[in-house]
Amino acid sequence: MDAINQAPDAPERLNERAKARELAEDVRKLLEHENTVLNNRIGWLTAFEGFLFAGFGGMAPKDGKPWENIQIVEAICFTGLGVAVISLLSLIASAIAVDRLLSWWNANAPAAYDGPGVIGWALPTHRWAPFLTVWNFLPLVVGVAWVYLLLVLRNQS
Repeated sequence: MDAINQAPDAPERLNERAKARELAEDVRKLLEHENTVLNNRIGWLTAFEGFLFAGFGGMAPKDGKPWENIQIVEAICFTGLGVAVISLLSLIASAIAVDRLLSWWNANAPAAYDGPGVIGWALPTHRWAPFLTVWNFLPLVVGVAWVYLLLVLRNQS
């Protein structure tokens, strides 16, 4: 280390490393923010859909009786489907944002940066990768469930 500090360009190299680490930290903060937003969106999806499924279950007929207030039950199903679609779009937007940040970092990472990666594990860099994340399947499954319930309702009324 003493030999590096005694080299004439040592202060410049240390300054470059410090700037590179600062840039990496900025990218990490942006990724952390995107992950927080993603987590919030999943939380909102599960809370709202849970509330709607509970409402649907509360409106279900007991003891084989016919459905009452079918319009309200259908409105619950359409609302649940709408929430699933909107949530899917917002989750895809988060995945695209993370993918763009990582692509930017990969293209612009300073040569002087000698620290760890800005993320533990990144998605493959394929065009389709942001769309096939695990968390994007949750609103798809919920949306399919609402469509199925709508079809069951339509067949019984």
